Amino acid sequence: MYWAGSDRDGAVVGYYFAVVETPARAAGGRTERAPRCLAPKARDYQFTTRTDSIFIFHASEEVSERRTRFLSTRSDNKGRPDPTPARFVFSAYDASLRSPSSTSLKAVGTIYELGAGRQW
Repeated sequence: MYWAGSDRDGAVVGYYFAVVETPARAAGGRTERAPRCLAPKARDYQFTTRTDSIFIFHASEEVSERRTRFLSTRSDNKGRPDPTPARFVFSAYDASLRSPSSTSLKAVGTIYELGAGRQW
């Protein structure tokens, strides 16, 4: 994920971000829809000076849907709170709990060949 921020009367010194996952519930052998994404607690936030990161999400063996909320807020040089923090809420679905697979992948950049015609 990528994020950015600006500050009209100073400079951005870093960002606080949080990632909160809410899995669906397995009840009586069937899976119910994931509930609304929970709001992050203060302990969920981390500070960084970066404007991007790669996050690893762990799949559940019992349910096929996870709701995820990503929040980011800038920190300026005067310690003022961000009046417009960013948030992105999405659901991740696993089509098959028995054998994980991806139905669609997208990458931007150089394609490298690993010999014998294999591409990555």
